[in-house]
Amino acid sequence: MEPALKNGQIALMKKFNLKLNYNDIIVIKKNNKIIIKRLVGMPNDKVKIDNYLYINGQKVNDLYTEYSGVANDEIILNSNEYFVLGDNRQNSIDSRAEEIGVILKEEIIGKIVLK
Repeated sequence: MEPALKNGQIALMKKFNLKLNYNDIIVIKKNNKIIIKRLVGMPNDKVKIDNYLYINGQKVNDLYTEYSGVANDEIILNSNEYFVLGDNRQNSIDSRAEEIGVILKEEIIGKIVLK
């Protein structure tokens, strides 16, 4: 999650009563691995990546959006699905990768609230 978080950096994670928002840094347990990624797509969103990230047809303007890669098709998230990206978009394994894919609500174990 560099540059937002560095390896070995201590962070505080909230686990209960989560109110998730766009751009939250969340902690996920997927395929018996713990991963930390930025939340960019919420339930029922339409996600498209064409060098830039588009959510529901709107280009996302943040520090990490440029050169987000390409997704072949627009992704429509179900009511319990989320889409995550790493901040180092060119070298991140995240929802764009088959091994991670969309994140289910029950796979989210917390969000970073202090770093």
